[in-house]
Amino acid sequence: MPKPPDIGGSEGQSQARLVPSNPRITRLATATQATVNGKPISQQRTKKELSKEQNNGEKSAEVSVRASAATCRPAVTLTALLQPIVEALYKILDGEDSPEHIIEGIFKYIKESEKVERATRATKERKEVQDKVSSMCKGFTAELGRLQEILDRRLDGIMGVVNVTLETSEKALKVAEEVKGNTQDIISKLGKVTNVADKIADTTQSYRDALVTRQTPLHKASADPKVLGDMDQRAKQLLIDVYSDEGDATLEKSLTEIITIANRVLDGMSDADKPEKVKVKAALKTKRHAILLMLSSKEAVNWIREVGNEETFADAFSKGVHIREREYILVAPRIPLTFEPDNQTHLREVEEANSLLSRSIRKARWIKPAGRRRTGQTHAHAILTITSVNIANKLIKDGVGICGSMIRPMKEKQEPIQCMKCRR
Repeated sequence: MPKPPDIGGSEGQSQARLVPSNPRITRLATATQATVNGKPISQQRTKKELSKEQNNGEKSAEVSVRASAATCRPAVTLTALLQPIVEALYKILDGEDSPEHIIEGIFKYIKESEKVERATRATKERKEVQDKVSSMCKGFTAELGRLQEILDRRLDGIMGVVNVTLETSEKALKVAEEVKGNTQDIISKLGKVTNVADKIADTTQSYRDALVTRQTPLHKASADPKVLGDMDQRAKQLLIDVYSDEGDATLEKSLTEIITIANRVLDGMSDADKPEKVKVKAALKTKRHAILLMLSSKEAVNWIREVGNEETFADAFSKGVHIREREYILVAPRIPLTFEPDNQTHLREVEEANSLLSRSIRKARWIKPAGRRRTGQTHAHAILTITSVNIANKLIKDGVGICGSMIRPMKEKQEPIQCMKCRR
């Protein structure tokens, strides 16, 4: 047997290592070689018996056949798979069956074995997959269980918050009911206060009422009856201004005709608030181109002075006339000298600054003439003429702002006309 080359050489990497000869292995290699060459086994035996010199060649052929068989052999290493193949090779060596038939059966068996092995491997893989899926399902089940526990805890917390919120809402509703009850009590008390305020407002005397109402018994004894009578007569008077030619024609008529015309107009007026026995008792022509009518009562004068009734009476009495408002005199102390009473612009500015009606301040004048003031004087008293009794009362109560100063006006005291000799 030739010596094998070194391991590190090029031949050692390509040639297979030889093993000691074995009779059974030798017969197997011979059968395989015969199968590859397509010759019968009996011929191979005859060649062995003819020449002993061919042993070395046969051994070399055995090595090459074993290498080629190892190269062409399927990659099956299981003992159960190789055992039938070995038995078939023994049959070939023993001559029990033809090599072609046996080799065909061997390859068929190998294919079937590969199919079985693939089926077994697929079954094993399916089992592994099922095991993995089972483990994943178990993991998912555990995770779902943990999630369920977390959700349960969260839901318990939410339910606790909802319960607290409901309790707070119930408390808030109770408080709201209590507040509602307290509000109703306050509203009832405010109603009582409003009623009291209305009573006070009804019983409070206005400028006109204070002017025409009789004084209390304490002052009546000291007051002149003539003054009281003049005040009562003044409250029954109605002054009519004439400002056109048609009004002049009415003014040229006699007093009797004027009284007749006025009574005819009053009789033709119908109103639910009309007082009883509204009559004109007397008439007088003034030097200022006006007519002064004396009515039967103060209520009749107040009724005629209402907005709708005043226009109706003036249009029916004569064209070109109107009813003049009575003037109310107020004394305003310590007004800055920067105020100019004769300037209508200043009067309108005072009305606008104090939210008064336009033309409600008819005129104003200084009480002391400007030439009699002392040197360095900065304030002086003045007299304001007001056209409305309500505005006069408002100015007396709240005051009036003039040139940046708050002025508290007072009602002018009416001194009775007396004789300079006898004081009567």
